[in-house]
Amino acid sequence: MKGAHRFFPLFVDIAGKSVLIVGGGKVALRRVRTLLQFDVHIHIIAENVHDELETLAGEYRGKVSVERRLFRGGDCWGQPSFGRPFFVIAATDRRDLNRAIASECTARNIPVSVADCKEESTFYFPATAATDTIVAGICSGGNDHGAVKAAATKIREAIGSP
Repeated sequence: MKGAHRFFPLFVDIAGKSVLIVGGGKVALRRVRTLLQFDVHIHIIAENVHDELETLAGEYRGKVSVERRLFRGGDCWGQPSFGRPFFVIAATDRRDLNRAIASECTARNIPVSVADCKEESTFYFPATAATDTIVAGICSGGNDHGAVKAAATKIREAIGSP
């Protein structure tokens, strides 16, 4: 098949796995909200953390933790407090830092989604629609976020997903 390069949609069980999110803003907040549906342990490293992320860390104690500090080289390889991450999300507002996170993950074969650079991502974080029995992931390959949002809304309505 000729045309655009596409990523294969793969559904994996991530329950009980650790996920590292570097960044504490609105993108990180959206990722955390989505991931909480899949019973993962989420560790956030960020200097500045959205108030709602702090609230979620309080509500989901033991599932969501926040470390208020700068990212340090080696964080993607795992820490005693959260172990080796199953995957990493680079969602800072600094291009150079997101690039460094992607590089560290790639060197260690840790899947990484880079919020501001699809070319550095080894996977795309999808929009999701989920019920107790159905999970749908929607992605445009980083090319049309508006179309993904519209499609996700329609699918959520069709399957009765919040």
